[in-house]
Amino acid sequence: MTTETELKLRIPRSWVRRLLGHPLFRQARQRARVRLYSIYFDTPSGLLQRQGLALRLRRGATGWEQTLKGKGGAAAGLHRRREWTAVLPGPRLDWGAWDAAELPRCLSRPKIRDRLVQLFASDFLRVSGVVDTPAGAKVEWALDRGRLVAGSSTESLCELELELLEGPVAGIYELALVLHDHFPLRLENRSKAERGYALLDGGTPHPVKAAASPLIPCMDAATGFQAILADTLGQLLANEPGTRLGEEPEYLHQMRVAVRRLRSALNLFGAGLPPAAIGPVIEAVRGLGRDLGAARDWDVFVLGSLAGARAAFADHPGIAVLAAACEEHRRLANQQVRELLESPDYGRLLLRLSAWMAVQPWRQGGDELGRPLDEFAAVVLERCQRRVRKRGRNLAGLTAEERHRLRIAVKKLRYAADFMAPLYPPRQVAAYLRSLSRLQDVFGALNDHATAMRLLENVALELPGAEQQQALGLVWGWIARAAQQELERLPKAWNEFAGIRPFWRRRALEKER
Repeated sequence: MTTETELKLRIPRSWVRRLLGHPLFRQARQRARVRLYSIYFDTPSGLLQRQGLALRLRRGATGWEQTLKGKGGAAAGLHRRREWTAVLPGPRLDWGAWDAAELPRCLSRPKIRDRLVQLFASDFLRVSGVVDTPAGAKVEWALDRGRLVAGSSTESLCELELELLEGPVAGIYELALVLHDHFPLRLENRSKAERGYALLDGGTPHPVKAAASPLIPCMDAATGFQAILADTLGQLLANEPGTRLGEEPEYLHQMRVAVRRLRSALNLFGAGLPPAAIGPVIEAVRGLGRDLGAARDWDVFVLGSLAGARAAFADHPGIAVLAAACEEHRRLANQQVRELLESPDYGRLLLRLSAWMAVQPWRQGGDELGRPLDEFAAVVLERCQRRVRKRGRNLAGLTAEERHRLRIAVKKLRYAADFMAPLYPPRQVAAYLRSLSRLQDVFGALNDHATAMRLLENVALELPGAEQQQALGLVWGWIARAAQQELERLPKAWNEFAGIRPFWRRRALEKER
């Protein structure tokens, strides 16, 4: 059994010849060219996939081999997985080729093995070689061009893999960033097996919402930080293909959620780090959030408030013109996001974020992240809770700007509580999160209404006609009434939240006893 560490990158086929002509590849040692055909196996119900396993037979230049890739992780294109490989005389699985004691438990059972069937295949040409980087790493590069086949469905395959053979993981990124200056490379967070399963499922990606927090009590804070960064970047990348298609706004929404979760993690865990170490990363992520947020604001307005007002005033002659103008703004904003995702700046940003996460510079500084995670969590959660309570004093007398600052504090507390939830009893966490979620929903709706009014102001300058101005007034009144209803809900939501005991304080009381 070995553990592989590799970075996967997509590249358009039209750039392949130029890529192979780059001096790093043209002069590479151990350069090889081989046709690889792989058959992937699983039970009809996908048992291995659910266990995080991928089993294949592969035919290469020297014959057949069987490979099992075990549980590991893919974080922003960097793949680390356990791997078992054995050479075979022909295209038939041979369980005697491996030490059964080392295999995952599910594959040690003959009953499971007998249910395995061929599901999909990959067929591609691989050109590969080995290079040394200035950082002292030895990296094997492999350019794969071909296709995935699942029944009558196929998907084109063109990707560059950079596998670390020796040296620091920073060497992979050093090579990737050099290449990115010349070629349109993009991180690929999915393995060939994962793409094959997706092809079986119809090939259309689904919007990926935030999963349960990956934290576990035995972690220290630095390890927890690493796990959350991997989780948030994974959500971002998983929703990127759907956002590029531009057909379903939920993909963009989930990308924006991923960025917000990432920013929250950086602020929560990075508070004790030197500004020079964390500041540029936070600023880069904040900029990405602004770029995605503009389009998301138009989605929420057009599909929410404006749709409701349009239905209520459908007979008004100016409402359709207003709706068309807003829809055009929305279309342009979403087009700008798709252009952003194709830009070199976006690709470089994700590569640098992935490199920062893989190198983990925060482990060299700050004693705070060396603490047990449960101790760190209690301090962070208490800090966020106190900020919310302080900003929520005299709730009825808050100005719009003060309510906005309170909303931000509530949102940060919600992300912190979601992150730290697995460290505490589920029932206590659930009660607290329900009340916090209701409060956040009210603040979120108020913010949506305020944003809608701001967007309406922009459109108003483009519609000078009397009927259009009347329609603007009707929609404005519709939104103002909805905002007032949310303001009336706010005291009850706040009192409910203020009256519930924070779950991390219960743990502290239990320890004192």
